Amino acid sequence: MKRFLIFSLVFSLVLSFGTALYAQDLLNSIQAPEEMTLLSTSKTETLNLGISLSSQSNSKILKKVWKTASEKACSAEMQKSFSEEARLKLERQLKSEDIIDDLAAVLNPFLFSLGMSHTEFMTATSESYYFFKSYEALLHPEQRPAPHILNPGVQVGKDKDGYYAREVLTGFPADLAGLKKKDRLVSLDGQAFSGTWGSSPKVALVTVQHLGQLSNLPIEIKSLDWNQSFQDATKSSVQIFTGKNGKKIGYIHLWTGVHPQSARFLKDSVLNLKRQKISSIILDLRGGYGGAWWEHLEAFYPDSSTYMQLEVMATDGETEILKSPFKKNKNYFSGPMAVLINEGVRSGKEALAHQFKKTKRAYLIGEKTPGYFSTGQYFYVNEPVDYALYLCVYQLKLDGKILEGIGIEPDEDVIYKPSGPFGDSQLEAAVDYLSK
Repeated sequence: MKRFLIFSLVFSLVLSFGTALYAQDLLNSIQAPEEMTLLSTSKTETLNLGISLSSQSNSKILKKVWKTASEKACSAEMQKSFSEEARLKLERQLKSEDIIDDLAAVLNPFLFSLGMSHTEFMTATSESYYFFKSYEALLHPEQRPAPHILNPGVQVGKDKDGYYAREVLTGFPADLAGLKKKDRLVSLDGQAFSGTWGSSPKVALVTVQHLGQLSNLPIEIKSLDWNQSFQDATKSSVQIFTGKNGKKIGYIHLWTGVHPQSARFLKDSVLNLKRQKISSIILDLRGGYGGAWWEHLEAFYPDSSTYMQLEVMATDGETEILKSPFKKNKNYFSGPMAVLINEGVRSGKEALAHQFKKTKRAYLIGEKTPGYFSTGQYFYVNEPVDYALYLCVYQLKLDGKILEGIGIEPDEDVIYKPSGPFGDSQLEAAVDYLSK
């Protein structure tokens, strides 16, 4: 199999969803195809209102997406879904030719219906768009500053009942103001909440519904480097709980493994917790973004001999195996572990959950992960436009098993509830387990 396959895998899973350090040798030795570059040359620096910067009409962009996906999607069956008939059907649903979010509103339901992860049409009103743009700017600060998003530190979700706080980043304004995970987001400064946080930094009055009760929270809306924010939230999360047996339990919430320093910070934090005589540790993988790879395991294993391996499956039937080089790990933590998982644990972090469960290194608590485990590739990112296509281009197996659409089951099913002494039923279950 061509070496660009391995590059694509490592670039997507290890860089976009893991750690830059493990992929650096490949980055230095392999020249990537142009469309794999993550950084767009778009001059968008803050959240816009969905007006396309492209001179192309939505219909023309749709045709471009169709051509790319019909040639590059991760299976022959998926490629066939991009038929001319299907494209024309979507084109007739477009409400405008110049508002890019109108295209996203039509295109994404179709892409999601294909049932493959790592497949989305992103625009400048998408949190993910800013996450990966700011990541690339972090890697190449000499090119341009990171694009910022207006946000108080909340991953916003939407269901049939409206918008809600899918996750609240540790130590950020929303967290400090008292917003809790799963709270309904009702209004922003008296206007119905629409999924974004306004047009300028300010302190806004946010009406939320918590456990059926309405309240108004003054929350600072900040201009954030979205990728750096998740690394900062990880740093803010480190703490020590006292278990029911009186012993110290360390805690780290790994919000993402995408930041270049995330694995190093994780190892250093575990070492510092060891110095404070913890007896056990809770690794919280819930929410955030994918990421994390072999290097994120070094804090918890004596060596790499049991690390998971990947099998990459191309549309032409070829396969490639990616294995960790052998490495001994100094100063690793050998005590009991609990790992928290939920529907927000995806991609590389699902691989960590799989590894901990496979080796029985940790006890998994929470809810089943979604099985978002394939290799995605970005397209159009070198063009001066405010959109990108993220497309599943390879299917994967982890230790010989397909995780896509299957996910990882916890050892103990615990539904999240904002209750108990920690305001978090899953965290409480982890403390109870490690207090035995």
